[in-house]
Amino acid sequence: MTAATLIAIAFSGALLILLGARDPKRLRNARHGANAMTSALAPAVRHACGWLSLAPGVALGILGEWWAFLIWLGAITAIGWTIAMTAGYSTATVSPGKPS
Repeated sequence: MTAATLIAIAFSGALLILLGARDPKRLRNARHGANAMTSALAPAVRHACGWLSLAPGVALGILGEWWAFLIWLGAITAIGWTIAMTAGYSTATVSPGKPS
């Protein structure tokens, strides 16, 4: 079941990376940088990717592999936070405003 856990983490992680890279709010914020040509995913595709990213965890829970489920849950949480902290920041510099 170790292989199943790694496959579940890879599948969910790939979907989370796709969601993070094509998030409309991040893309709108990063229009100044190199990501200006990237378009956001359609809402139906984003919802499908979100629900599909949870499917491996549900499968592990139904199979009764609780240790695998907990490892998957921790890994997906770490991947999600890593994406949230690193993805989509603009490389454009912000000019300081006038002092008051």
